[in-house]
Amino acid sequence: MKYTVLSTPDPKTDMHPIQLDEGTFAGIQVVFGYVAFDEEQDTLAPILKFDYEVVNDYNVNEAQREDLQNVLGDVLVQIIEESLSKEETIYKGGE
Repeated sequence: MKYTVLSTPDPKTDMHPIQLDEGTFAGIQVVFGYVAFDEEQDTLAPILKFDYEVVNDYNVNEAQREDLQNVLGDVLVQIIEESLSKEETIYKGGE
């Protein structure tokens, strides 16, 4: 999924929004908040949990919310993987 990290921070959060550049939600701009892996599930892989806020005037109706959540989860995994490969991610917490 192609995305752009915008150079101007969101004034409410002081974080740089991510803009989706392709797909159903092309043009939407979001900032991620809380991000965590839930390893307490009875699954083989941890579950990625996160919250986000849409920071532009992009309308997402109720029927689209689950699809948007899935797309943003994929983008977030991509960002984490890219960051880890560049050794730019610092893990905090855990044991």
